[in-house]
Amino acid sequence: MSEVKTNGLANKSRGEETRQKLLLVGARLFAVNGFKGVSMRNLAKEADINIATVGYHFGGKLGLYEAILQDVIDHRHDFFPSREDLAAQITMLESSEISKSGLVRWYFGFIINAIIADPQIEWASLIISRELAAPSELYPLLERDLFTPSFEGLTVLLGAAVGGNVSLEERSIMGIALMGMVFKYAHPRMVLSRIGWEEYTPENIAKVTDVLCRRIIGFVGCEEA
Repeated sequence: MSEVKTNGLANKSRGEETRQKLLLVGARLFAVNGFKGVSMRNLAKEADINIATVGYHFGGKLGLYEAILQDVIDHRHDFFPSREDLAAQITMLESSEISKSGLVRWYFGFIINAIIADPQIEWASLIISRELAAPSELYPLLERDLFTPSFEGLTVLLGAAVGGNVSLEERSIMGIALMGMVFKYAHPRMVLSRIGWEEYTPENIAKVTDVLCRRIIGFVGCEEA
């Protein structure tokens, strides 16, 4: 009985490994080629599995793509501060434990470090860019569960940083500009070649974070503490 149970656990483990492999390979292929540019044959070849395995785990190409989008959504707090953490920081601002510039530095420092440190963010960023440019049938999923809550958090942050005299419309325009600037750094090849670096070392990540946060603070209109 124990042998049967052990074999079952081993098969489950292998199945989960295959599923994760397909998510990683699929994210890269969809990011580079777009949804229509990826075939089941491509997926199977790149993942070194048979075509039927994609259907077994995800029901087909669309199911895999949806699972990749859902994975990005599920991990959004890895690269966007949660509403709870943001609320805690704003409470600290209101009690004068941190400054407005400190709040902005915390928020964008979190995002910048997250998108540079995780190479998988590059593929997620490219997929999101494709969805924004040419929405697929799954775009509403991203709009509801990723874009809207993330952007709402950003506008709350900007409201705390610039004060109530700045309209929601202006804060929205500011937020779009800031996200466009920050997420460029999720694509290392262009960034590294322009700056003249070979890789994102911890020191280089710290430099990028410091420069961007200082400039964002200036753009937002907070004075550095």
